[in-house]
Amino acid sequence: MTIDKIREKYKDENLNTVLIKLKNLELFLKLRTLTSNEKEVVKLKNEMENKLKNLKLKRITTGYCGLYWRKYNFDKLLKK
Repeated sequence: MTIDKIREKYKDENLNTVLIKLKNLELFLKLRTLTSNEKEVVKLKNEMENKLKNLKLKRITTGYCGLYWRKYNFDKLLKK
């Protein structure tokens, strides 16, 4: 399966942000960060949430491949 997409990548001090435009689907926003310090996880999660709080976003917990399959090949998805 091939999904046409355009990615724009941005980076600040702690976060990597990727804006993904998928052909015939929605616009996706990914935030990522890495740490080896467990105590820093809560701080970084709060930082991510603060960056997003004023945006009107719908949080999803599946990848865009899964959304594509739901939209265009739902019968095949059910057979997996």
